[in-house]
Amino acid sequence: MIKKILDDDIESAIRLCFRELVESTCFKKFKDNYDVALKFYIDMALNYHKENNTDYYGYYISDELVGVIELNKNYINQLIVKRDYQRNKIGTLLIEFVSEQLDIIEVDASITSVPFYKKIGFESIGAINNKNSIKMLKKR
Repeated sequence: MIKKILDDDIESAIRLCFRELVESTCFKKFKDNYDVALKFYIDMALNYHKENNTDYYGYYISDELVGVIELNKNYINQLIVKRDYQRNKIGTLLIEFVSEQLDIIEVDASITSVPFYKKIGFESIGAINNKNSIKMLKKR
């Protein structure tokens, strides 16, 4: 089930995002100082959420949050699915859910995620940038 994550539960969504990012190659350096990095990440993400009025949506299995998408208007800031639940179309379902509400969705896709986004209808609209990502767009 997909539902909007309310302000009281956003910190748990941020914790899930950080935990999964630490397991990925780009965040492994934070494992040694996990608690300090987590606190910094939570503070940064909560401030960004408040300043930009972002929306979080979660994919739940029973009562367990297993996937999160964060939107800033029509821009995907984060799309995270717990490692044990990846390759089960949860990311696709989250994007389809928010696509129903938006005419256009944008994302800066990491090089490794470009095939996923292309498979679900996104098109590249730029070259690789200095963040090693590619701006992609999906129109309804």
